[in-house]
Amino acid sequence: LLMQVGFGLSPFKSGLVTFASAVGALGMKTLAARIIRTFGFRNIMVINAVVSSFFLAACALFTPSTPLLLIMIILVVGGFFRSLQFTAINTMAYAEVTPGEMSRATTLVSVNQQLAISAGVAVGAFAVEATMTANHSVELSAGDFWPAFLIVAVLSALSAYSFWKLPEDAGHEISGHRVPVEETPQAAEAAAAEQTHDARDQKLG
Repeated sequence: LLMQVGFGLSPFKSGLVTFASAVGALGMKTLAARIIRTFGFRNIMVINAVVSSFFLAACALFTPSTPLLLIMIILVVGGFFRSLQFTAINTMAYAEVTPGEMSRATTLVSVNQQLAISAGVAVGAFAVEATMTANHSVELSAGDFWPAFLIVAVLSALSAYSFWKLPEDAGHEISGHRVPVEETPQAAEAAAAEQTHDARDQKLG
């Protein structure tokens, strides 16, 4: 809507511009597993929630005079990080699901995902409508869209708190990311005693 109604672009050109997000998403798919394995689900989702929200908020700065190349670059990078977030969330949803529960879990995740997308669209549409009402606008214009981008960006950034409350090793069963555990003096003493016991048994054997 911003590209067509606000900036006056044709549907074809608007589609080409917004397709940049899909390009970024496709590029992320080749790196997502490696990134999650290196940093872990919790760290990725906390930091990436803020980064993704930043690029959503950046869309509020678009004006009819903004170069299309710059818009596409922001959409590509934003799509890259949003794809990483979606991949991490959707993958971790199955971290502790047994094979027998996989079918029901898949259905539940799909329904929740669709509800979340619908809620996001509803919030954005409400923000645009509220802006039009506040501006006493009769028709949509480019200036009616920027508050919606900011509101959705803030809501997305708030999700970082929920991810931060996860255990540090959340989802390590499928990510392969291991959190280093600090060895206590008691644990070190027990390990030393066990090694001594094993050495004695080998000599006796």
